[in-house]
Amino acid sequence: MATLSLTIPSTLTSLGGALPSVGTQAAPPVILADYIDPETRDFASMLYTLDQIDAQVIIAITTKRGSGAAVRDVGHKLHNLKKIKDSIKTDITAEIKTATKKLVTNGDITLKPIDFTSIDRGNQQVDFVVSWYNRRSGTLSSVRLLLQTTG
Repeated sequence: MATLSLTIPSTLTSLGGALPSVGTQAAPPVILADYIDPETRDFASMLYTLDQIDAQVIIAITTKRGSGAAVRDVGHKLHNLKKIKDSIKTDITAEIKTATKKLVTNGDITLKPIDFTSIDRGNQQVDFVVSWYNRRSGTLSSVRLLLQTTG
């Protein structure tokens, strides 16, 4: 089984603070208060943190497809990659394209070529960056991912 880690730039915030690292929460979750806009009655963090399209991309590329009833047709199957082979770049690219297909088809994003930072066959891990152009906001965004297989 493969594991996927996500690194988001520290400039993105949630509830006024830095986003937590994936999988590093030691204590049980706590309920945080959030400012509610008195005019719209919306939570401020929902409006002022990630762009909606960027949030959809991050969900698509970090969610295991079929891992729950709500995500049967959302996400990737990178977790099915058991070993780093010669075809790893092609395999990862195909999974990211499948995960973001709906957003590309809708004209929300243009997916950029994946930047494979490092492929470490000894440790069975691939470090790569997924970038996309958000056609709704006109911004370029990216996230860094680390895929580690069981070898």
